[in-house]
Amino acid sequence: PAGLLFTAGLLHDIGKVILDQALANNYLEILEKLESTSKQFNELEREVLGYSHDDVGEMVLLHWQLPEMLASVCRYHHDPDKYEGQDPQVRHLVDLVHMADSLVISLGLGVGIDGLRYEFNSAIAERNKLTHEKIDQVGSEVLLEIKSLEQIYQE
Repeated sequence: PAGLLFTAGLLHDIGKVILDQALANNYLEILEKLESTSKQFNELEREVLGYSHDDVGEMVLLHWQLPEMLASVCRYHHDPDKYEGQDPQVRHLVDLVHMADSLVISLGLGVGIDGLRYEFNSAIAERNKLTHEKIDQVGSEVLLEIKSLEQIYQE
């Protein structure tokens, strides 16, 4: 369902918002460490904090009693292959959010310093029969839609 996918996309990084607000000094330490390492942002979160925004997002969504599939998206959106559940709908939702997140980062949209270290899992694209041509097409459509929205809001 489109509403579920939309909600998953909105909430997949909720853990970042929470951690940034609650642990701002620790987040500064993580950002400083990014400059001297090739590790991914969530790896550094685990190193500095003992957990990552993925973990926090999952816990918060479960605490809010939102559907478990949304919590799974938060937990596995960086590495969908770690999802060990048997529900094909959840697997597909995690894959879609991972691919969408990767696409917008590759387009340079909403990229912070952490986005520069984001790894796209090409096996996910293959599992979902997503070709390079289709990725390019969707990327172009996203950029055109953003340009259209920018023009609307500038008026």
